Amino acid sequence: MFALIVAVTMALNNLLVRKLPQHHTVYQTLLLTNLLGIPFALGLAIWEGQPFDWRSLITAASSNVFILIYAGICVQVYRHIEAYKVSSAEYSGLLGAVVVGIIWFNEVPNMTLLIGSALIILPLIWLATLESMRLRQKTG
Repeated sequence: MFALIVAVTMALNNLLVRKLPQHHTVYQTLLLTNLLGIPFALGLAIWEGQPFDWRSLITAASSNVFILIYAGICVQVYRHIEAYKVSSAEYSGLLGAVVVGIIWFNEVPNMTLLIGSALIILPLIWLATLESMRLRQKTG
């Protein structure tokens, strides 16, 4: 359920990036999106009820640096290109995460993962096929 919420949120974020004023820099956009996420993340942390561990903060901060770099690149790309053209590359990263999970964490993909992956990959293949047919008709 949380994966679906994250996917929908990411999709809405990526679509709404084009609605932001063009004079906003990437840094301003990332600041705004992260500031809006802090109260939600804090609420989830309080809900968990676990004691705070400072060692985890280093890991989380390091991870967040890479996430911010990735998000900054996404903001730049989504401002200049239609979202459906970029999403296939972005979602292919999920497949990379599956491979990392299999190799490093000995995770075994189950039927739910396969169905979820198919729900992501098959529409992207369909869109790519439509796009290539459209290009062939224009050049043909």
